[in-house]
Amino acid sequence: MTAGKHHFIDLASIFQDSRHYVHKIMDHMDQAIRTCTTARILSRHHHLFDGTQSPPGFTCMFMLDESHASAHYYQETGLLAIDFFTCGSSDNSRAINFLIDKLKKDNPELKLTQSKQVDRFKTDVSSRDAYTKPVKGFINKYYQNFNARTLKDCVESLIRFMKQGGRCVVSLGGGLSTAQIGIGLAPLIEKGLISAISTTGANLEEDVFSLIGRDDYKEVLDWREQGQSLDVNLYNTGYSRITDVAIHENNLLDTSILKLLGDLYNQSSQQQKSHFPHEYLYDVIHHYEPSLKHHPRMNASWVKACRDHQVPIFTPGWEDSTLGNHFAALVHQGKVDKQCVKCGVDTMNDLINWYQAQTNPVGLLQLGGGVSGDFVICVAPLVARDLVEGHKTWDFFAQVSDSTTSYGSYSGAHPSEKITWGKIKAETPSFMIESDATIVAPLIFESLLEAFS
Repeated sequence: MTAGKHHFIDLASIFQDSRHYVHKIMDHMDQAIRTCTTARILSRHHHLFDGTQSPPGFTCMFMLDESHASAHYYQETGLLAIDFFTCGSSDNSRAINFLIDKLKKDNPELKLTQSKQVDRFKTDVSSRDAYTKPVKGFINKYYQNFNARTLKDCVESLIRFMKQGGRCVVSLGGGLSTAQIGIGLAPLIEKGLISAISTTGANLEEDVFSLIGRDDYKEVLDWREQGQSLDVNLYNTGYSRITDVAIHENNLLDTSILKLLGDLYNQSSQQQKSHFPHEYLYDVIHHYEPSLKHHPRMNASWVKACRDHQVPIFTPGWEDSTLGNHFAALVHQGKVDKQCVKCGVDTMNDLINWYQAQTNPVGLLQLGGGVSGDFVICVAPLVARDLVEGHKTWDFFAQVSDSTTSYGSYSGAHPSEKITWGKIKAETPSFMIESDATIVAPLIFESLLEAFS
C-alpha cells in the first residue's frame, strides 16, 4: 500500500538565460499545480545562481499541502530537473504532462531524457528487503534457474566476499567504455570496492574520449538493417562505429588532444622520465577539467574515478588503440622517444608488485574476454612458478562473457580450466555468466552499491 506519488523528469538541450527562464518555469509550474492537481500552494520561492559560488542557473520550490514541487536548472549544460511529490488524491502525472507540453512550446529542441514515478509512504513492509534493495530483490525474485541463477549466485557470493574484506580487480574487454560502463563502475571505485582496473587500450582511451567529446557521437539505432552503405557513409564523414555508437574520432583528434600528448611525451623524454598510458590521460583530463567541471559525465568516468581515488590501472597491449597507434607512428617517424611510455613488461612488473602487496583477499571480475582479463589473471602462476615466491591464487573469480564454452577458446574457457594453470583453486568461488556484459554488469554493480550503501 502507498499513500503518495513522487514523479520526476530530466530534460536537456535547454539553453536559456536563467534570469528570464526562471519566471517562465515558475509560471508554468504554478499553472500545472492549480490546473492538474488538488494540491494547495502554501508558498513559492526561487533563487538565481550567478556562477560565483554555484554554477549559473536557478532553483525553484513550491511548498504544497501535499508536499512539494521543485525545479533545478543548470544553464551551462542546458539541464533541467523537475519533480512533483503529492500525497493526496492528485495524479501528478497530469501535471508533469501539462508542464512538458508548455516547455516544448518554449523550446522545440527540448529533450526528455528521463521520466519516472515512484510510490512513497509505503505501508506494506512484508517485503522489506525487496523494497530497500530493489535490484537485489528483483534478482532474488526472478533469477531462479539456468544462466539467470548463475548471476544470482554470483552476486550473493561477491557480496559475501566483499563483506569479509575482499576487493576485486575489474577487467574491461570489448567496447564497454563506449557502452558507458563508467556510469556504474565509477561509483564502485569511489566507494573503495574496486582495488584495480585491467583494461584494453581502447577502453582506457574511450572513457576519456566519451568524457570530452560524447556530444559529437551519433546513435546508430538501425545499424543491423542499413548494411555496408551506412558504414561507408560513416567512414566518409569521419565516424568510427562500435555497434550502435558512432564516434567522431576526427573531431576528437583534431582538437588539442594529440598536440597535448605530443608535448607531454617530449617533456617526459627531456626529463628522462617514463609514464604509463593512463598517467598521460590523467593529464588530458586535468587539461579539460575546468570546462567540464559541472558536467554530469564527470561522475561517469571510471578513469577519472581511478585518478581521484588512486586506484591502479593496468593496460596490456596499449598499442592496440587509437592513441597507441598514434604513439607508435610518432616513434616510427622518430618524433618521440619510445622510452617515455612504459611498455607491457613494465605493466606486468607493476602488476606483480601490486599483487604481492595485497594483504586482503583479492578477486577478479572479468567483463568480456581478451587480453585485459588474460593478462591480469596470469600474475598468480607467474609469482608461483617463475618467481618461486609462494602460491597466492585469486580468491574469487567471475566472468561475464558472450563467448560460449568451446574447444580452444580462452575467452569461453570454463573457470575450472584455470585450476590447471594455478590461477584459482578448486575451492575458489568461481562463476561463468554467459551473457552480454552491458546487461549483466549494471545488475552486479547496482547490487553492490545497494549492499554497501
